[in-house]
Amino acid sequence: MKRHGILSIFLGLALHGFAQTAAETEAEWNRFALRLLDPACSDQLKKASADSLLSDMGDRLSHKEIFTYAFPALKNISRIEAPDNTFRIFTFMVQYADGHHENFGFTQFEDKKNDLIHVAQLTDNKPEFKLAETKNYGKKQWYGAVYYTILPKPIGKKGQYVLLGRDHNNRLTTRKVMEVISFSRIGEPQFGAPIFKTEKRMFNRIVLEYNAKASVSVRFQKDKNWILFDYVAPSSQQYNGQFQYYGPTGEYDAFRIEKNYLQIVRGADARNDSENKGNTSKTPQRGLKPD
Repeated sequence: MKRHGILSIFLGLALHGFAQTAAETEAEWNRFALRLLDPACSDQLKKASADSLLSDMGDRLSHKEIFTYAFPALKNISRIEAPDNTFRIFTFMVQYADGHHENFGFTQFEDKKNDLIHVAQLTDNKPEFKLAETKNYGKKQWYGAVYYTILPKPIGKKGQYVLLGRDHNNRLTTRKVMEVISFSRIGEPQFGAPIFKTEKRMFNRIVLEYNAKASVSVRFQKDKNWILFDYVAPSSQQYNGQFQYYGPTGEYDAFRIEKNYLQIVRGADARNDSENKGNTSKTPQRGLKPD
């Protein structure tokens, strides 16, 4: 009994020490991250804080105690955890004085076979808009965004999950991103997969770009089993392709979740099921983006 009691005390102290270490790490990250969006901080200070944060995260994220820590008080850093607990994604952004934003991120992937946590740093290196919709990218050419939702079940291949993210871009436009993440056996992330099905083709990711002052919603609705999003269009046809003139039209589209892909639904009803009884919706005659 005495030996068991002493062992329990040492175990408790060890766990307490771990909790303090992880909490101290969180506090350190917060100290840097709180500067990244502060208009009172200079661009030079923000850049230095981002570099320090990246360095510390790169060093610490491979530790197993960090992989299991919940980070309950994290500030200005988004943490998304896979529903099957195999990986996590940390993303954050820096807002500069001229209005442009830069995104940063890391992935953690648990390699149970080799008892390792693989860490990958993500580099915001956006391709041209049209290429982004049809290509897959790795950690060095990441379509940077701060992720706020991961869908609760994989789509298609095992371990392939859909992410929803936001890219504040610059003073003129903001972007919402729907894309897939998956991992290689050694924990290398891949972004994109041809699972977004429209009437004419499959897309690897969907990017909605619109006026930075507009409010555009992209969200997962569990009761409908779909991703519902505002349909965006230019204020006039003469502004086609000039996304600073795009905004929500008051109509919605959705991607309904099937087994191996997401199917476009035009003119989706944004109300929940209890509000929809006895109502029908009319599908508008339009494409994913205005011509």
